Amino acid sequence: MSQTVESIRGTITAYLVENLLDGDGRGLEPETDLIDGGLLDSFAIVQFVSFLEENYEVEIPRNEITADRFRSIQRVAGFVDTTLQNRAAADPAAA
Repeated sequence: MSQTVESIRGTITAYLVENLLDGDGRGLEPETDLIDGGLLDSFAIVQFVSFLEENYEVEIPRNEITADRFRSIQRVAGFVDTTLQNRAAADPAAA
């Protein structure tokens, strides 16, 4: 199933609002700093990575879980999109 960055961003935003913001996403923008803003701490990142791996059927190597990569919704969506594209290029049947 092909995903766009926009749909990935929407799914990520919905997850964060539902699971970390008690349903109140006011002020949450694609470039909101999730780490410095206190939304993602180490425990929340582990849960978030598990969600991404399950939802997008990808494996995220632990060395790729960096503060910079998980800084904003936009950066995470771009990372997931790139991961999906790389998987599709390596195995066209998986796309």
